[in-house]
Amino acid sequence: MSFIIDPETIKLRCPINVYQKGQLLFNGNKVGRLNFDGNHVSALVFDDKEYKVDIEIVDNKVVNHKCTCKESTQTIGFCKHVIAVLLTLNRAASQSERTVFAGFKVID
Repeated sequence: MSFIIDPETIKLRCPINVYQKGQLLFNGNKVGRLNFDGNHVSALVFDDKEYKVDIEIVDNKVVNHKCTCKESTQTIGFCKHVIAVLLTLNRAASQSERTVFAGFKVID
């Protein structure tokens, strides 16, 4: 797994307050069921409800992203759930090539 999305790039793709909310979700370990399959990443984010996030990454760039929250259609750029998943993805990528850790299943 070689997904590393530069945190500064993530910040540029959303309003700062949305980034900060995503960071809070990440810091609170609210991302679960993180799965990798080729260029596709999916996860669940546990906020006030459970949200499903799907992200497509090519050459360490997000080329497509979806979230089941209503804010994802109202926010310019990434919603807080996508941000939380990307930050979690960075942490998982820095752990090792193949990893299983609490609440996360990483699939090559």
